[in-house]
Amino acid sequence: MQVFISRDGKQVGPFTQDELMLKIKTGEFTLNDWAWFEGMPEWKQLQVVMVDLGQAVQQSPSASSVAAQPDTSDRKGTMQISLPKGLSKMSAKFSPPKP
Repeated sequence: MQVFISRDGKQVGPFTQDELMLKIKTGEFTLNDWAWFEGMPEWKQLQVVMVDLGQAVQQSPSASSVAAQPDTSDRKGTMQISLPKGLSKMSAKFSPPKP
C-alpha cells in the first residue's frame, strides 16, 4: 500500500506502511498529518489511516503532547481528542485539505 501525506499544503510520498511507522516514531510525521491512498474517497488524519490499515500507532511523547483518537461513532467529520491531564474532552469538526 502506497500512502501520500499532506502537511502545510504540501503533498509528499508515496510511502509504505513501514516507512510511515518509522517517520511517525522519529517525529517527521505526526498523527495529525493528512493521509490518502488509492481507493480512499477523501483525505483522513494519518492516525485514522494507520488504524484502517491495521497498524496500531503510538507517537513518541516528544513529537506530540495531544494524541487524536478516531471517533468510532457515525458522526462524519468529528473526532475525539485526548487532552493533557486536567483538561476535559471535546469534539472538533474538521475539513480535510485539498490534495
